Amino acid sequence: MRTLFISILLLCFIYGTYSQDHYRVLELEYEYSSNNNYDSIKENSIDIQEYEANLSFPIKRENGDAILTGFGTNNMKMFPKIESNDRPSDTVYSGDYSFSRIRIQAGYSKKINDERSIVGMGYFRIASDLIDVSSKDFLYAGLVLITKKKSERFTLKYGLYASTEYYGWLIVPAIGCDWKVSEKFRIYGVMPRRLSVVYTLNKRFRTGLIFEAPNRTYNVNESLIVDAAGTKLDTYVHNVKNVVYAFGEVYLSKSIVLRARVGYTIGRKIGLYERQDANTYYTWGLEYGAKRTAIADVPAHRTFQDGLVLNASLEYRFSLE
Repeated sequence: MRTLFISILLLCFIYGTYSQDHYRVLELEYEYSSNNNYDSIKENSIDIQEYEANLSFPIKRENGDAILTGFGTNNMKMFPKIESNDRPSDTVYSGDYSFSRIRIQAGYSKKINDERSIVGMGYFRIASDLIDVSSKDFLYAGLVLITKKKSERFTLKYGLYASTEYYGWLIVPAIGCDWKVSEKFRIYGVMPRRLSVVYTLNKRFRTGLIFEAPNRTYNVNESLIVDAAGTKLDTYVHNVKNVVYAFGEVYLSKSIVLRARVGYTIGRKIGLYERQDANTYYTWGLEYGAKRTAIADVPAHRTFQDGLVLNASLEYRFSLE
């Protein structure tokens, strides 16, 4: 039984709102991680703050199909606290260490029959410090997902997600599920992006565990870093983190949900790289292609230790039950 349970867990992958017991129309989220010590100099640390907002507009058709549109934005700010005298003369910004991703999405869900459907999504993103925005800040992505209902309790999903990033390509074969283990216990979500294990206490309260592994890049426009010849370097930031959260959520009404999470990162890294290193691709957390070397002499982007993460969100959702 334990082997079967672990095997099913490993199948519980897929993106966004396509594998859960509800659909998120609006999501507002705030996250903060404080006093993360640098690996090299322990007395120095960094705080990281993130804001995220997502809005979806599903339009259901009479034949069971649906038009899927939406908008999303993410902002990450970094606050290095350098107490020693090792701060170099170069910095990556004259102002804040602030990076944003703005997303517009559109797609279509086609119902093939009562057991099977297919979803196709396209994504356009602006991902940078939003200083002097140009085509260099543009990213594109696509998702194809097939859903097959195996039983009243288990739905299998599989497909492919691909995204241009500033290091190259992010390519993720997707295999997912929505498994209603019992009336109170359910497993759904993303792997490697997200996996949720949810226990329903009653109609108003739910708790459980969430694993998330976002992989994001941002173009840097205001870089002041130069090479030995004095030429400005063309750089980007790569933010990778794996976080395990314990969460609790309360339904303030039938559709409005307040959720609090506390988590700990695993293998988190925010690195600064040259754009000329864009000869790699990622899949399932593995990097292939030319080896990249991070620029290490900028305080905000030196390697730092994993740490505690606090997260709060407010959602407007409707049930898919």
